[in-house]
Amino acid sequence: MKKTAPYILIFLFFASGSFAQTDFDSSFTIVPPITVSASRLSILKEDSPTNVQLLGREYIERSNGNQLADVLKTANSVYVKSYGGNSSLKTISVNGLGAEHTLILLNGVRLNSFQNAQFDLSMLPKESIESIEIIPSGSSSSYGSDALSGVVNIKTFSSDKTRGISSLNTEIGAEVGSYGYANYNLCLSGSYNNSYFKVLYSNEKSKDDFEYYYFNGRDNVLKSRSNNSYSKDNLFLDYTYDKNNTKLSFVTYYNAIDRFVPGIESGSEPSNANQKDENWNTIVSFEKRGRNTFNANFNYQNNLTNYSPYINEINYYKNLLYSVSASYLLNITKYKILLGGEYSAATIESDQLAGFRQRNLGAVYLSNETKIAENITIFPSVRFENISDIDKQVLTAKIGLNYKPLNNNLLILKSSAGNSFRAPTFNELYWKTGGNINLVPEKSLSFEASILSVFNFIGNNSLEINYTYINAENKIIWKPGNSIYWTPENVGNSLSNVLSLSLNSDFNISKITSLRFNMNYSINSSVKNNTDYQGDVTYNKQLIYIPVNMFKINIDLSIDNFGIGAGSILMGERYTDFENRNVMQPDFILDGNVYYDLKIGSVNAGLKFEVNNVTNENYQVISGFPMPLRNYKFLITLKY
Repeated sequence: MKKTAPYILIFLFFASGSFAQTDFDSSFTIVPPITVSASRLSILKEDSPTNVQLLGREYIERSNGNQLADVLKTANSVYVKSYGGNSSLKTISVNGLGAEHTLILLNGVRLNSFQNAQFDLSMLPKESIESIEIIPSGSSSSYGSDALSGVVNIKTFSSDKTRGISSLNTEIGAEVGSYGYANYNLCLSGSYNNSYFKVLYSNEKSKDDFEYYYFNGRDNVLKSRSNNSYSKDNLFLDYTYDKNNTKLSFVTYYNAIDRFVPGIESGSEPSNANQKDENWNTIVSFEKRGRNTFNANFNYQNNLTNYSPYINEINYYKNLLYSVSASYLLNITKYKILLGGEYSAATIESDQLAGFRQRNLGAVYLSNETKIAENITIFPSVRFENISDIDKQVLTAKIGLNYKPLNNNLLILKSSAGNSFRAPTFNELYWKTGGNINLVPEKSLSFEASILSVFNFIGNNSLEINYTYINAENKIIWKPGNSIYWTPENVGNSLSNVLSLSLNSDFNISKITSLRFNMNYSINSSVKNNTDYQGDVTYNKQLIYIPVNMFKINIDLSIDNFGIGAGSILMGERYTDFENRNVMQPDFILDGNVYYDLKIGSVNAGLKFEVNNVTNENYQVISGFPMPLRNYKFLITLKY
């Protein structure tokens, strides 16, 4: 697509036709009001200025797998990069950019590491997740660094369903599967008067010696992945007190992961590198509601990594983060004005970095929602941020529009434009053998336009066409230095043009039968937009590991207490080199499950059987890191 594409789309945007009025409330992708948006204001999906996908608790439970990565890989326009089976690193790509360009939040608090600007999606179990909000749009004007290509906010269990009801509930779950997989969890939850609590413990482990085919130059040879075992312990505590428009919440989450990290499959025995992670994250929130709302948060994170690439060698990284934030929301007739500020102090100790390093980050921001007409709302936002260790100040701004020409949700036109950035990480700045202290923040200009229709035809439906344009500059690229080591430089530019089509449907076929359907197709042109030398053959070539086409379908059919679900992903061609000479052919991955819920006295029992990679596809997401062939899991849960 050419640079004129945004203007052509604007024309089509306002030349669209119309439909009849209806309402939409699908539990497949819809949960009540969004608390994260491009404007940081609590808002409904239909009123947002940007494309938003919401995955509720039922969707999360029905999906295969036990990790955050397993849920996100089925989401619209999201590409999860997996380096192998359950134990491996898993990162996210949105709009053709890297994991460091998508901000991951837990209850609105940043999870991306200051060390490398990433978050490993395999580290968070889905048992602790209530809902997920995905905003594939640059949002630095609200959230600061790393929100270059989008924001994913993970919400933990909410007290809304049980508030005011005294109860005590116990849930026990056990899951076993292929390759020695086992997952056990215990959950206690309850409420009394105005208090709600939830305590969750889980242990997951596997030898993970999954089967795959390796091409040795002549034949495909069946092999088992070795040096790939892992063990995870997770402890989660959520407490909320909510009375008289005053809410106090406390969430603490701890996990410990011990895993082997095999290297690239080359035909010989893979390395037996070992990595141990311990992570502790605590969030305390206070909210005072009324006509106006005051909110304050405190966050403490303590993340330790010990990585052993060789025998008798341990590389360690200790990341600490303290952050406080406060905001005040003014409701004035047709206006909502959110004023806020944040302060963070991040430190790192590592034998791989030059000295003890600290970053103090201060920011102030303003977000606004203004109804300029009954059916037109604009969303301006601005943020100023100071980054101490690189002595840089960054100003970001964004303007969004929501227009309902028919004064209903049958035709909704959305558009937004703004700039975003990513600050260089501790690794990029201070790595002992190749860091570059002269790096400056990456930056981008983005534009987004959507046509959304929410209508009733046989069932509840929503259809959305979305276009995103991102021009990223000063991207930090690791290049060969003067020595044998590589060093990062601000020399990369990229241009992303992404067009996606999404359809969500929820049909109540009878009193006991329902069908839920989600389909997403995306075309992604993300190309290198700079030349390293005259005649650079990598110029205007697709970025590596970004599928040009991606097609996803998720279906869930339930009949009374019985259900069957299926999810499929068609990953188009992906290139493994910057010249686009080596290509990974399209892969079709199909997962399925059947589940049954029954009541035995006072106990609610749930049974679920999962089949992953039903067609036994031999595939890789990242070249050299095989993925498992067909495998199985069986889950039983008991709720008292």
